[in-house]
Order: sequence, then structure tokens, then C-alpha cells
Amino acid sequence: MPRSGTNPFLALSALMLGFVAADFLSGFIHWLADTWGTPEWPIIGRALIRPFREHHVDQKEITRHDFVETNGNNCFISLPVAIGAALLPDGTPGSSWKR
Repeated sequence: MPRSGTNPFLALSALMLGFVAADFLSGFIHWLADTWGTPEWPIIGRALIRPFREHHVDQKEITRHDFVETNGNNCFISLPVAIGAALLPDGTPGSSWKR
């Protein structure tokens, strides 16, 4: 059993820290896409910077796209982090995690 299961305070603290970290990171990425680079950059410009900047010109632009078009690029950007987290040992007996 993961250690957070025995300590509800630890689980709640991890949840809140994760929430604050995710909110900060998404805001930081949003700020970077709004202020740095150009939409003409290969790959990142067209996939990330242009959509971020379009919503400042036309706030309802995001409502004219389907779910995949609106969120697909964000999912691809977060894949390395999700894969890394999935590969971490979980602390159960038999895993490679050392306490």
C-alpha cells in the first residue's frame, strides 16, 4: 500500500500541493506562450503559440472548435510528464523503490 494511504494528512497535502503546482505551471506556460516566441516558429509556433494568442484577439474563438482540437496540443505537451510519472516505482513490495 502506498504510504499516503496510512496518513490522510499526507494524502491531502499531496493533493493540494499538486493542485497548486499544476495551476502555477499552466499559468507559467500560458504566460510563456503569450509573451515569448512567434507563431511562425516551426511546430511550437503553429501548435502552441498561435492558439494561445488567438484567444486574446477573439475570446470566443475557443468555443468554435471541438474537444480534440482545443485540447489535443496540451495533451501531447503533458505526455512526457505523464509517462515519467507512470514509470516511477510506487513503493509497494517488489517495486524498485527504496525507503
